[in-house]
Parts: sequence; C-alpha cells; structure tokens
Amino acid sequence: MSASVTDSQINNLFQKTNDLDQDLRFMALSDLYKIISETPSVFTNSPRLSSQLITVLLKALKDVQSEIKNQAVKCFKPLMPTLSSENAIQLVLSLDVKPAKTTITSTVYTMAMHNVLENLVVDQKTAHTIVSKLLPGYLNYNEVISKIDYIEIISDLIRYLGIAMDDSEKDKTWRLLIDVCFQNDTLIARKAVVALCSLIKVLNTHQVEQVLEGIEEAFKSQNSKSTSYSDLSSQSTRLALLSGFFKVDSLKLHPFINRIVEVIISELQVDKLTKVDDDYDKQISTDQVRSEALVALSVIVSNTTYEQVSLHISEIINYCRLFLSYNPLAIEDDDDYQMDNDADADDYADFSDDDQDLNQSDDDTDDISWKLRRDSARLIKTILKHQPSTLLTIYQVVFDPLINQLTDSVDSVVAECLITLTTIIEFTSLDSHYYNIGNYQSTDSDSQKAESPLLLLTKGTPKLSDKISAILTPKHRSETNLFLRILSSLFDVVDGLGAQVGPILGKLEVLTDLNNTINLDLLTFYSSLLKNNRLPDFENYLPKILSNIQSAISSHDSTLEGLNAFDAFLHAYLQAAPSNVSLEQLEELVCSKALTKNLSSEIRQRSLMVLTTYIMIVKVSKDHFLKIVNVYLECLHFESLSMCCIFNIGKAVEQSYANDSFSSILGEQLAEPVLNLIKRSEFRSAVLTTLLQFSKSITVELSQDTKLKIIDTLRKISNTEYNNFSKKQHANLVDIITHLLENTDIDSDIAQSLSETIVQYSDSDLIDPELIVRLTKDTTEKISNTQEFFQHLSSKVGKKSKHGARIIATVSCCISDDDSLIDQNLENLNSQVDLLYSVQFLTQIIRNRGRSFKVPLEVFLQQLGNEDVAIRQSATEALGVLVKYHITEYLPLVLEQLLKVDSKLRPLYLESLVIVSGSADKKHADDIWDSVFQLLANIEDGSEFEENTCTIASKVLFNIGYKYHERLMTLADKLAMSEFIHTKYTTATLIKQFYSDELLIKIHSGLFRDLLGRCSLMVFNNNLHLKQISVNLLVSALHSAPFIALQIVAKVLGNIIDKELLPKREYIKVIQIGPFKHKIDNGLELRKSVYEMIYNLLLSVENSNRFVSVEYIINYEDIMMSLINKGFRDDNAIVLLSSIILSKLVTIKPGLLSTGDILSSLIASFNKILSKQLKETATKQQVENQQEAIKAVIRSSKKIDRDIVCNRSFHNETGLNTVQLSDWQNFIKEMKTNFPTYYAEVYE
Repeated sequence: MSASVTDSQINNLFQKTNDLDQDLRFMALSDLYKIISETPSVFTNSPRLSSQLITVLLKALKDVQSEIKNQAVKCFKPLMPTLSSENAIQLVLSLDVKPAKTTITSTVYTMAMHNVLENLVVDQKTAHTIVSKLLPGYLNYNEVISKIDYIEIISDLIRYLGIAMDDSEKDKTWRLLIDVCFQNDTLIARKAVVALCSLIKVLNTHQVEQVLEGIEEAFKSQNSKSTSYSDLSSQSTRLALLSGFFKVDSLKLHPFINRIVEVIISELQVDKLTKVDDDYDKQISTDQVRSEALVALSVIVSNTTYEQVSLHISEIINYCRLFLSYNPLAIEDDDDYQMDNDADADDYADFSDDDQDLNQSDDDTDDISWKLRRDSARLIKTILKHQPSTLLTIYQVVFDPLINQLTDSVDSVVAECLITLTTIIEFTSLDSHYYNIGNYQSTDSDSQKAESPLLLLTKGTPKLSDKISAILTPKHRSETNLFLRILSSLFDVVDGLGAQVGPILGKLEVLTDLNNTINLDLLTFYSSLLKNNRLPDFENYLPKILSNIQSAISSHDSTLEGLNAFDAFLHAYLQAAPSNVSLEQLEELVCSKALTKNLSSEIRQRSLMVLTTYIMIVKVSKDHFLKIVNVYLECLHFESLSMCCIFNIGKAVEQSYANDSFSSILGEQLAEPVLNLIKRSEFRSAVLTTLLQFSKSITVELSQDTKLKIIDTLRKISNTEYNNFSKKQHANLVDIITHLLENTDIDSDIAQSLSETIVQYSDSDLIDPELIVRLTKDTTEKISNTQEFFQHLSSKVGKKSKHGARIIATVSCCISDDDSLIDQNLENLNSQVDLLYSVQFLTQIIRNRGRSFKVPLEVFLQQLGNEDVAIRQSATEALGVLVKYHITEYLPLVLEQLLKVDSKLRPLYLESLVIVSGSADKKHADDIWDSVFQLLANIEDGSEFEENTCTIASKVLFNIGYKYHERLMTLADKLAMSEFIHTKYTTATLIKQFYSDELLIKIHSGLFRDLLGRCSLMVFNNNLHLKQISVNLLVSALHSAPFIALQIVAKVLGNIIDKELLPKREYIKVIQIGPFKHKIDNGLELRKSVYEMIYNLLLSVENSNRFVSVEYIINYEDIMMSLINKGFRDDNAIVLLSSIILSKLVTIKPGLLSTGDILSSLIASFNKILSKQLKETATKQQVENQQEAIKAVIRSSKKIDRDIVCNRSFHNETGLNTVQLSDWQNFIKEMKTNFPTYYAEVYE
C-alpha cells in the first residue's frame, strides 16, 4: 500500500472489516496492519482515526473466525506507539475482559493485552494509572490458580509496567505469587515462578529480603502438610525461584548469597547419598530435586564473582565428586551389551545403524541418577569457566573421577564428562585463563611447581588416553566429535601422546568411516594431531589421514580447513619425512585450487601459501618445481592474488631449503615479473620486500642482467617517484641496491650513475644514515677512478646536507689512508668552524675505522653545551660511538661525569649511553645499570621533574635488561623500596617498553604480572607524573598483553573511577597572557588516559571469550555512571572519548540501559550538553568545541537508538520498560526537532 495513504482509503478499509465475506474482513485488517507499520504518522496525527481503529480492532476480537481475531491481535503491536496516553488507558480497560470459566489456554483478549502492554509507550504517571486500574482486579488467589489469563496478565504488568508499581502493589503481588508458586506443580504455578522472578528486578534490597523470607515461610508451611512427599515439590519450587532470581538480577541477591547457597546445598542431601529410599518413587523425586539443586548452583556460579562464593566453592567441587559416581539403583548383573575394549577394530566392520539400539544407555528408564552424574560434570565445567582460579582444586578433587566416569553406561554422562574434561585441558594451556590471572604466580618453568595443573595433567594423560581409547567404539559413535575435540586439546597442551597415538588413530578411523563424513572437527583434529605428534607414531594410518585431507580440499565446504590440515602435515613432514606416502596428488590438487578462477580469493590465497610451504619443505623433481613456479607466474596476473603471490615468492626465496638445487629457477623465472609490478603503487611495498629477499638470498642466484635491470629500474623509479615513496619503501630500495652491489660485478659507468641516487638521498629525512653510508661505500668500491668520484660527490653534496659529512667521510676512507681531512675537521672543531659537519664527519670516521681510530673525549664533550640543537645531538651521537669502540678507557669517565653534570646535560649523556649499552659486555652493562639508577636517586624530588631524563634513562636500561634478563629481577625492589619519584617513573617507563615484546612477556609472565600490579598502584600516588605513567603502562599492557593486564586493570578500575576522573584543584593553574587569563588543567591528560584505558579494557573483553572470568569483576554500571556524571561534564576532548566508550559499552552490555536510573541520567546529561548556551563573547575555539560535543552526543544517541533500542535482536537484552522506552523516544523526537543534523550525522 502506498506511503501517501488517504483518510478515505482508511475509512474504506474500516467499512470492509464489517463485510459478510470473511476473506474481505481479513484482507482489510492485513492492509490496516501494513499502514500502521509503514506509516504510523497517519494515526499519530489523527486522534479520530486512532479511536476508530481501536473500535474496529475490538470488534474484530469478537469475530467468529480465529484468523481474523489473530490478525486483529497482531495489529495492536504497531498501533500502541501511535496512541495518546488517554487512548492507551481506554484501550487497556476495554481489553480487561476476564474469562468467566476455568481455562487452561489464554483468551484472545489476554493475547491482545499482551501485545498492548509489550508495546506500550507511556510516561510514569500513565503507566501507574494503568497498573492501579488493572492490577487489583487480578490479585485474586482463587481466580489466579484456576484461570491462566490472570497469571499471564500479572506477568505482563510486572514485566512491562513493574517500574510504575508502588510499594503496596509490589507487596501484594509478591505475596500472592509466592502462594501460587507453592500451590502445586501446574503450568500456572510455573508461570507464577517466572512472574515473581521478573518482579525482583523492580524491588529494593529490603523488599528482596522480605520475598526471601516469604519463600521460606511458604516452603515450611507446604512441608508441614501430611502428603507423602509434598516437600519435594516445594523444594523444586524454591530452587526454581532462587536460581531464577539470579538469572534476572544477580546484583539484588548478592547480600544474601551465602544464605541462598547454603539452602541450595542442603537440597543436595549429601548425608543421605548412601541411603536408598525403599519407596522407589520417593527416591526418584529426591534425585530430581538434587539435579535441580546442581543446576541452581550452576546459575549462581555463572552470575557471581569468586570472592562472593569463595566460602563454598571447594565444598561444591567436593559434592560434584560425590555425585559423579552416584548410582543408587545400580545392579551387579548389567545385561546391557558391552563391547570388548581390546577387540580389534576389524570386529566392528559389520556394525550397522540397526545395532545402535542395542547399545543405547538407560536414559529412558525411571532411574534418573544419571542426571546427577551429568549435572555434576556440567557444574564443574561452569565453575571452571567462571572461576578459573579453581583449576588446581578441580584437578586435585575431580579430575580422576571424571576420567573414571568415561565408562558410564549412559551416553549423555559420557558426553558431558568429555566436554568438561576438554574444558579442563584447555584451561591448563599456559596461555589460558588460569595462568593469566592474579591467582597463580607462575615461574619460568611451570614444571618447577610441585603440583601445578599442567604437571597433574601430564601425570594423568596416560590414564586419560587409555580410557578414551577404551570407549572409542561404535557404541559411542555419536560422541565422535567430542572425542576429536578432547584429543585435539590434549595434543595442544601436552605436545602429543607419543606411542599411544597409533592405537587411537586406528579406533578413530573406524568411527569416522561409520559416520561417513569429513567435518570441521575432524580437520581441526588432524591439524592438532599433525602439529603436536611425530609422524612415525602414526603407524600405518597416515595414508588414510592424507586421503581424508585430500577429500576435504576437494570439497567446496571444507577446502580451507583441508588446506590448514595439509599445512600442519607439511610442518610435521619437516621433522620426519615418512616413506609410505605420496604427495603428488595433493600437490596437483592445491595447484588446481590456486588456479581455479571461480573459487574465492581467500581459498586461492591460502592455496598459494600452502604451495610455498610445500616447496620449502618437500623435495620435489625439477618438473614439479617448475610447475609450481608457473602457478606463481599465472597468479601474479590476477589482481586479487598479486599481493599474496608476491609475498609468497619472497618467502620461497628466503626459505626454499628443500629444493636448493632448483632455487635458481626462482630468480630466472620470477624476479623480473615481480620487478615489473613496482610501477603499481598498491604493490610497491610488497615488490620491494620480495626483491630485498632476492638480493639477500645466498641460494637464489640472479643473473648479471637481472641484477643490473633491478638496479637500473630502482634507480630510475627513485627519481621519478621519490615523493610518492614511504620511508620504509625508500629504505628497502636502497637496501636492495646495496645488497646487489655487494655481489655483482658492474662497470664503473653504472656505479657512477648511482652517484645521483646518493646525492638525492644526501639531504633526505626518509632514509636511515646507515643505509646511505652502505650505499656510498659499496658504490665507491665499484668505481675505478675513485678520486674523480670523490670530487664529484664533494661538489654535489653540500656541507649543510643532512648526510653530507657521512658520505664524504665514507668515500675518503675507501680511497685513501690520508688523515688530512680528519686533521682539518679536528681543527675546525677547535676553531669553532663548520661544527655540525665536522662532528658528523668524525663520527663516521670512528664508525668506519672502529677501534683503530681514537680522539680525546673532550673533542665531543665540549660541544654538548652548544646552543645549536643539531650540534648537541650530533656530538651526543659521536660521544656514544667513541665510547662504544673504546669502552674500557672511556666509559668510566663518562659515567663519572654523568653523576656530576646538571639537568641540561644529563639527557645528552644518557643518549650517548643508549648507543653504548646496545653492545656492552656484562661487566660494563652492570656499571651502566648501577650508574643510571644512582643518577636517578641523586636527582632531588624537590627539584623540577625531569621527564626527558627518565625517558632516555629507561632506553639505556631497556638495552641492558633485554640482553641480561637477570637484571629484570631487581625491578620489583626499585618500585617497592625506592622513595625517589624519578626512579619509580623510569622503572615504570622501562616496564612499559618491555611490554612491547610479546616473547619476553611470555617467558617472564609471572614477573611482569607482579611488576604491572605494583605499577598499577602508582595511579593513587600523590605525584601526577607517577599517576600518568602508571595509566600509560596499563593502556600499553592492555594492547600487548591483555591476558595479564585485564585482571589487574579490572581490580583497580573501581578506585580509579572514584578518585581520578574529576578535575582536581591542585592540577589547575591560571596563567595570564597579555590581558587574558587562561586556565591550564595539568590533570587533563591523565583523565584522557584513564578513559583510553577503559575503552581498551572493553575492547579486550569484547574481542575474546578467553576473558569471561574477568567480566564478573568489572562493574559496568560504575563505568556507565562515570561517563554520565563525569565524562560528559568534562573537557570537550573527554566528552568525545566518553561518547566512543558509551557506544562500545552499550553494545557489550545493552542491559545497562534499563538498570536503575542510568537511562534517565544519560538523557539528562545529553540534554545538558545539547542545551548549553555559550556567551556572546565566546571564542571561535569554544564554539567549535561545543559543536563537536553536540555531534558526539548525536552520534551516541543515534547509535543507541538504531543499534540497541530499535534493534529487535537487542530488544530483550536491553530490558527497557515502558516508561524508559517512552522517555528515550521523547528525547530522540526532541533531538530530531532541534537538531536537523541528526539525520546526516554518521554514527558508525
């Protein structure tokens, strides 16, 4: 129907709803539904049409045809947001039609009421009016327990209008619901449980306590009745309520958590486990309650932190151990069909699907003790996922019982035990939750721990493998994927199973053949198997594995996974090449995948990568090698593959060890085609990187002509595209030419032509000085008339060019041993002439001649005080180079001076030590380390803070600590014992630098976790500089090592939010510039860094499910309120950051919007920014800042509205009630009216 619908068209549809033809009535309602949904403004702007439509729909509810009634019910959904408050109230009252008879199904009026209440958008006053008019009529116990409509409408009122209920209404409602819950095990009672759980969300702590007491009273009252086992029904009800409360709003239950856990544990009746009730039905009911108690404990563990349930965790794990083997009705003579675990795999060849029924477990018998075994295993998994610190306890208490239970007769128990054991194994990995939280202090070698999880797993692996092998039978074919997952995890953590692999592969082959499918789990298993086990241990099963991998690559649905598995095989092949397999068919298949045009780029690129690995590892014939090279050649011409192909050619050149005898083919066939692509700017970086591999390769021989062509092409393109090259591209270009010159015989004329390239780069900031020096040296060595070349460069390269002195010094060292130029530049220093040039010239002479050339320290020391910054920097470099080559003689003197010089010279001396420390032996490195910390201690804290000194000092220490790791062990003492600000700041800066090295952090993860924890406390130091470096370190750690940083950041975040996010008077200064006063907030950068830290914290949690345990110690509500009450009231830069964090936060936790008064506070904060009026004298910058703040608010609001509030997939997660939804929609409506840019502002 057209969007421009008219009143007459709508009236016509109204009339058709009265037609005698039921099809016409239905079609009229369908058309009305489309109009309401697509153009709601038609009814919003016309109260008359709205009233008429309500009348039409109410009449349709009485129609004799059910389809018409249902269509009318459907129309209420889009209609509600268009109604005024008066019409909404009137409609609700019109639908208040209570059933006259006892019913077990909802009436059409109840269904319509549900749609009305669910989509109602009204303010608080109207919502309360509706509640006060509707609720009393339904709070009738006798009616509620007999008519399902009553409980459904009560549930809807609670869920959608609960926020509008007053305390009296809440009190009456929960008391009625408790009575209904404990009435009997009916559908109405179960709905009452759900309703009461929903009500918890709008109760305060005192009311929650009253509800808990009411539940206990009802429970005791029900148990006092004399029925045979009425208490069991009431126990189930109580458990359902308590677990339901935690699912809905666990925060409300935290004050009562110990009491609740004790109640649930009591329902396990552990003291009666060994006593089987003579009444068989009573025993079944008891076990059912126990199962529900285990499930309730899982819910609680999933919604609490370790600290909140720490008193009970060990106890719960021990109870799980008891229930893992619980089977009170076990009989000695088990007639179930049992397979001989030691039977040969061939015995199962005739096993068919029809035989499966013979081996099914007794799930369908009356005995439900298997549920307890299953639920206890499931509870262990839940505990571990949400409380990773319990891993060691789980190993000590339940790991062995879980293994034993793998032989359980019930398939679902076996399956759950496999899943739980898989989770335990995954958590035992050294990069898992357990090792990456503060509860475990790791050492450099985990095996040093007397009882670590990894050690316990290693000890238990033989038994676990035997048990798995014993149940790898057709009886458990349905668990094949679970077997594959647990074995994959086991391989990854314990690095393979050795000789046990062969028998397991034999039995798995039978199962995979029976299932007759090659799925992703199998391919993942192969990848892990091949990565972590030796091929000789595979016995005769390797050909079958390769056959399955080949089938997977051939299949369109599993090509990528098959390629990954083949890649894993190739790396295993490198360790031990098997003689019983042929790879030619796989080679052919991968080549065809790379060349097949109708396959995705991802598959073709992965095929190229696998081919590269193939020729790096597998020895092939020349014909096959040429065939793969031709694949590269063909793929180079496909734009979507060119980049990948170029990089893979470079990798093949770098590492083609297996086929060294053919490696020259790579140069002959591929070097020039790659070179030809350098003209394409998008491929230029890749081409230069690969050409660099060609130029550096020892095994890949390039012909003389190819080398010359590369040099000439690069020389020319450096001239024509100089300004379009990046710094990295310039560096690679010069590096390539330099390497080619070293290994190429070229005539003097070609070398002479390179002088223009040298001149071109002589005054460039885009090239490292060392590279231009190498190019100059290698070019000079190819020149026949070096003196003429020297004169040419001297005339072209001016003394003021950035690298001129280095170039001239390099050429002079190559052509003559004459020291006249050296003497001249030394004289210049004495005469204060051409100081910069002379210092740089002498520095290069020292680099070229090394220990054979020496000048007095004073030559450079006297220039450190020069007013020219460039001269000071060059003299600093010269000093470092001189001391580096004469360290024994000069280092003590420099270190002595370092402790004496003033604050202006300290950074320069330290810069020179950065050069020295990079190559110092241990003795001299120790001297430098001690002197630097002595210097930091000598700087008085009362003086002006020397941030630059600390930063440079940390670079010196980094060079030493990176090379001599034992020095790292002293850093904790520097943080703990030192009272000197400069020492602490430098140490924290040093640790921040170390966090950029992933390998080092993993090697010393325990140490760096401890150091990060100590540094995190400096956020609360009184010194602003220490606060700043502490937060900067946490931000850096969240980027590079979230597995360490998240736990630490999460623990201190609450205090940081409380104490560091408000501007502080002591950090604010007022300075006067001319007639104007300006306010300087020195704490602004700290607050910006804190907000950046919060954003990175959210990003880390969002991007990895490894950190699920950390989520439960992050108070997202505190973060949200800090944004609202502090962030959006701060400086404009903070407002922008806050809007970004807000968008991320509501995406991760959309339910925050409905928590407490968060939404109303957010709206108020936004309105304050939007309505802020600037003074007429406001500066241009102030106006621009205000405009940026408004844009930030609009972007955040638009994202929340479109992605969260109006997104149906998020609708249930937000939990917004009717009043909150109304407030938000009014806010958005007003924003659209006042700020038309709302429609243009990009919010992504």
